[in-house]
Amino acid sequence: MRLEREINSQPRLLRKSAPDKGDETARAKGQTHRSQAEETRFIGATHLDERQKTEISRALEKRRIGDEMGRQIFVVALEYQLTVFRAQLEQQSQADPKAVEAQAQMAEALQGISAHARLLAPLLRELPEQSKGRLTEAATAQDARGRTYDHRYLCELGCEIDRLEQAAAAAAEAVQPEPVRYDPTPSRPFVAKLAKVYAECFEEKPTADTGGGFAFALETIETVTGLIIGHEAAFLAEILH
Repeated sequence: MRLEREINSQPRLLRKSAPDKGDETARAKGQTHRSQAEETRFIGATHLDERQKTEISRALEKRRIGDEMGRQIFVVALEYQLTVFRAQLEQQSQADPKAVEAQAQMAEALQGISAHARLLAPLLRELPEQSKGRLTEAATAQDARGRTYDHRYLCELGCEIDRLEQAAAAAAEAVQPEPVRYDPTPSRPFVAKLAKVYAECFEEKPTADTGGGFAFALETIETVTGLIIGHEAAFLAEILH
């Protein structure tokens, strides 16, 4: 198959190349060790672990898509296409991860204030009269400005705590990071390239049919990787026309 020949012709992208046994001079100078270290780092940066590879291969096998060799080549080529796809997603992403994390922390803190205020207000109102008297006396004794506190103050404080609860809840909702919406549009280039890979590996023309093998493969990859990958009939029809 042509894809297999292409994979064999690109050892640095998809597989480890055999060490150069004849380069004794480079070996003596330590250049071979540096080359192997760089190659190992490059090859190690894959986007599918063994469990994910197995899940994809078994799903394709269960659906009777291709033979064992074709599925192996498909998974290898898939890893390369995923590398490109993830790089494109990172370039298109406008959200600063640190800013998103800061927003989440702020929302959590405000939610905590709202929750504590929700507990404090009723506790204050349900205090026995004697306890309220002791509390206002203590508040008066500890006020550095000599202010006097009475039951009316506790009533007003309870109202302010209620307002604080509502304000903190509203502020927390306002800074919550926007939920991720299902938008398969960024996956168009990935799906287009994978359609060619699918055709080469399995000698089967991919179709837009939601019950077809190609749509099944895309849905499986989406489930296993957690990426948003379009596999609906209308979406595929625009790409495969």
